[in-house]
Amino acid sequence: KTCNLSLQDIMEVAGGQVKNRGPFHVLCEEANIYEFWTRDYVQKLVKYLLDQSQSDHRDTLILEIGAGDGLLTHFLKEYMAKIEQNTSSQSFNKRQRKNTQVKYTQKIPQIIATDNGSWNIHSKTATRVEKLNVEESLVKYCKDTNPNTKVIVISSWMPNGQDWTASMRAANVDEYILIGECDDGSCGDNWLTWGNSEFHPDYDSIDDAHNFKTVTPPYAIDGYARCDLEDMSKLQFSRFDSNLSSTSKTVSFRLNKL
Repeated sequence: KTCNLSLQDIMEVAGGQVKNRGPFHVLCEEANIYEFWTRDYVQKLVKYLLDQSQSDHRDTLILEIGAGDGLLTHFLKEYMAKIEQNTSSQSFNKRQRKNTQVKYTQKIPQIIATDNGSWNIHSKTATRVEKLNVEESLVKYCKDTNPNTKVIVISSWMPNGQDWTASMRAANVDEYILIGECDDGSCGDNWLTWGNSEFHPDYDSIDDAHNFKTVTPPYAIDGYARCDLEDMSKLQFSRFDSNLSSTSKTVSFRLNKL
């Protein structure tokens, strides 16, 4: 009997992602891009980071771990430098101030990028990526940090099946921001990282799934609250997006203040 499936359908059944894909996805695959950093997204993230930095009197350190080529850190530094320059410039007129949509008077946060280099990704910019793994990064920049410094950790597209967030919480960071697929995707561990009870190791053995959803997720046990940054997520583009759905999100986990 002749198969009525198209070649595209056959490839999809075999596990290939070809439907609703185009040149953008080819570019991402060839350049090994997981998240495509747009100007709108970077500006929105910078505004959020600056707002969080101003929430108390402390200086702020932003640490990107698993930073790969350091491109996100490069863009964050670049836009923050423009804000700092424009804010201090006497020629910075009201129209320019309105266009930045950021009112910032405190010291611009320090931003550091680290990566263990295991993927052999070379930096595309002059931004330095310090060769440190997750644990080394947290020990150096978080665990012994001056108590007068607020620490925000960023992780973009954490490797599938791995959970770095327990180490972040153990380092007592003030906030960590995860970028990528969440809850049931391919970033981190869907239970340990995101708290999706359907991926709890004992979920299949529980008869009453409804009650099981009340189990407290690891981040909440450690005193962190989850906040999905929906406005920011709307501006994201990832290599797995299509014209039917967007997979990448931005989610914040904040340490509850006593």
